[in-house]
Amino acid sequence: MARGIQVGVLLPNTGRGASKAALTEFAALAEDAGVDSLWVGDHIALAGRQETEYPYADHHKATYEVPAHFPFLEAFATLGFAAAITSRCRLGLGVGILPYRHPLLWAKFAGTLQVLSEGRFDFGVGVGWMREEFEALGTPFEKRGAIANEVLRVFEAIRETPEPVCFSGEYFKIEHMYVNPSIRTPMPPPIWVGGNGKAAATRAARYGDVWYPHVYAHSPETVTSLLAELRGRAVEMGRSGDLRAAIFAPLVLRETPGGHPWETGTIMGPPTYVAELLQRYADAGVHHITLTFGGSPRKRIDVVEQVFKALG
Repeated sequence: MARGIQVGVLLPNTGRGASKAALTEFAALAEDAGVDSLWVGDHIALAGRQETEYPYADHHKATYEVPAHFPFLEAFATLGFAAAITSRCRLGLGVGILPYRHPLLWAKFAGTLQVLSEGRFDFGVGVGWMREEFEALGTPFEKRGAIANEVLRVFEAIRETPEPVCFSGEYFKIEHMYVNPSIRTPMPPPIWVGGNGKAAATRAARYGDVWYPHVYAHSPETVTSLLAELRGRAVEMGRSGDLRAAIFAPLVLRETPGGHPWETGTIMGPPTYVAELLQRYADAGVHHITLTFGGSPRKRIDVVEQVFKALG
């Protein structure tokens, strides 16, 4: 990490400007600028009448930051396209909502992307938060954590035992099924576990390679303490103690700082402030931060270059 912390950015796969041209232009600019990874979010449908509160900001606004009627390109199709037009950047799903799809479909998606990207895929996973989307998909919102955990157990079965896959749980029963490519072949992608609650942290310790919370409620000091705790819990569960930490954070460049991001849910300030903050997170044990912001490809890369210049 030449800058002390790896920096990822979201691809322009949402909003009015989401297009093949925008993805192609920004991916090329990002690779040239030295961006470490390119990311997409995961929504199948957005609620036109959303009542579920968005959980990652101090004001808990009722509506998601992407208007429901705006384009939101499908995650794996977008990442597959990005794999074809990039050669260096890692490609991240931040995060895939596990209860939305069958674990064999997840495994097929992830394995295919590993093949197409030649091993550059970072598999972010989570349980979701928008009740309306769950209801539209016919998936029980209240059981989303339990379903997600069982999906991750299926992943373990795929990775740890030779095919065919056999698994029997409360939600999924799989008997002698072959999945190739999958998350076992040709190489398992690292699992980044998103979410800010205690259950998400436990999930990261039990199943994850990377703990990947939102910046909201996670100061550098909080990250240091929780990461040490999660590493200890992972060891207690028979896993290695090398769990890593990454942060997801919206970014707004402005002349003056706009409050602590762990209190507001957004990093706001001039590039020098952003650089100092990223260094604090790096010192706290965070190896990667994903920054999200809007604008045209050129405007987005201008933000990236200002931050990189300040980082030195």
